[in-house]
Amino acid sequence: MRRTGIDVIGDVPWGTHFCQFYETGQDLIETLVPYFKEGLASNEFCMWVTSEPLQVDQVTAALRSVVPDLDDYIDKGQIEILDYSQWYTRSGNFLADEVLQGWVDKLKAAQELGYEGLRLTGNTFWLEKADWDDFTKYEETVNNVIGLYPMLAICTYSLQKCNAVELIDVIANHQFALIKRSGRWETIESTKHKKIEQALRDSEERYRNLFESMDEGFALCEMIYDEAGRAVDFRYLEINPAFVKLTGIPKELVVGRTVREVIPGIESFWIETYAQVVQSGRGKRIDNHVADLGKNYEVYAWRSGTGRFAVEDFEKPN
Repeated sequence: MRRTGIDVIGDVPWGTHFCQFYETGQDLIETLVPYFKEGLASNEFCMWVTSEPLQVDQVTAALRSVVPDLDDYIDKGQIEILDYSQWYTRSGNFLADEVLQGWVDKLKAAQELGYEGLRLTGNTFWLEKADWDDFTKYEETVNNVIGLYPMLAICTYSLQKCNAVELIDVIANHQFALIKRSGRWETIESTKHKKIEQALRDSEERYRNLFESMDEGFALCEMIYDEAGRAVDFRYLEINPAFVKLTGIPKELVVGRTVREVIPGIESFWIETYAQVVQSGRGKRIDNHVADLGKNYEVYAWRSGTGRFAVEDFEKPN
């Protein structure tokens, strides 16, 4: 979970994409300054793309008032504060694919420099009516793909420039909206997103039933690396009852712990082999012995995400 710095929102997972409706530049400062202060403190790469009613120098001054060493962050490249013309219309026109790819490229570059992910905001005051449909499709695409990446995104919209239909469009293309009522910030959830979440919960429940009833042992794990980037351990994130039966180790002594904690004498072969699967992205079938458990296992392992892998286990006769 990532801290947003915005009290009414609190912590959110990577991939969160929401919008803010504002009336004044002060509205933006109230939310975006603490948002970026938190991002800088959390080792995230930050991008603030601004337009009226706030210019780059105003944004920089507002952020510097709460981050005194802001210039150090700017000098080392952890934050970029840009005018919209340097990002959304840098080719002369708004090109949705170019902008979206630009975010992904910025993320990749940030990760290579050791940052946790990308925290961004973009103000849409510059948007002309002729560009509205293209931008709406762009926002829909962002909402569909951002969950695949370690990104947080706030898109800000001026209430003065949105009619009722456009307000509905905006909320539908974000997970929720932030709006001020009677001087207090409140959130409004997207009906579309609520329906998606319910479908995911239903799907997750079906998956959970299958997961719990599988005859094969299953574990989801994440690799652990040392400072030199060498795989030295892995942590169990989830296991099913069949995995408990195969190993003889209760779930509460496995999940959240590393394999070296669970099986102190684990052979290095297992860690090295799983690291190869994570690095290459190619699944692998493995037959080997675990001396501490006194058992032979046949395992199929595959990469299940960045730094993660899953295994399906079968016990083989000794």
